[in-house]
Amino acid sequence: MTPSPDHSVALVGNVSRDGDDYEATRAPKRSELIASILRREILDAIAEGRSKPGDMLPSEKDLILRFRVARPTMREAMRILEVDGLVDFRVGARGGAFMRLPSVDIAAHHIAILLQLQGAKVLDVWDLQACMEPTAARMVASAPTPEGIGRLKALTVSLGAVTGDAYAFASQTAQFAAELMSQSGNPTFLVLGGILHRINIVEGPVMAKQSVEPGINDRNILANKAQKKLVRLIEAGDGDAAELFWTKQLRLWRPHMRRYLGATEIIHSL
Repeated sequence: MTPSPDHSVALVGNVSRDGDDYEATRAPKRSELIASILRREILDAIAEGRSKPGDMLPSEKDLILRFRVARPTMREAMRILEVDGLVDFRVGARGGAFMRLPSVDIAAHHIAILLQLQGAKVLDVWDLQACMEPTAARMVASAPTPEGIGRLKALTVSLGAVTGDAYAFASQTAQFAAELMSQSGNPTFLVLGGILHRINIVEGPVMAKQSVEPGINDRNILANKAQKKLVRLIEAGDGDAAELFWTKQLRLWRPHMRRYLGATEIIHSL
């Protein structure tokens, strides 16, 4: 079937008698169809090991001949892939279009915008992470590795040195959570954990407010002790105990998080 010409819009839908509930879909432009084909080819080639990020795509001339389209259409298709984070353009004698993979930063960038538009609060993001971390702890404990345990222990030691600095402690706690999810072996946890870590949900004014609160150092010392106990449970391979312990800890911490973060909106600053 021949794709519809560029800039044409085909609407198909049902209209009720009063004119409401009109459902319409736009037929994809040829540039979008080309981008979809190339997107699949790039991802398949990288997944199967036939190509790798940094490999050069065919020249614009070759792609135009392959798809039998005008140069503006081909360039629009390539711009779509660039927005997807799958293509990187370089100029110069060795310039052209090169394969790349979307980064967590790009995903976090778009998700942060969507969360803002939905009116999400910082506490909403914390709640999601609090649901994921105990499960991740159980998964890590099912097959702990010396290297992974070493990284978690190093983070707890680093956290123990900054208990009096609310901003540093919060930032390194986020690193601890991201490391926990990255070791789970679950690709979804790996990606989501990275995205949550990169979203800028800890703003200076919020952390500054906590920094002057009496007892912040003592509370963070207790939190650090809990982190160290979690690592010991994971190292022992006791997944059920690790999951239960971390679930209880996060529930204990939620009133504090609600007190300081509950009304704070996500400020997109990536």
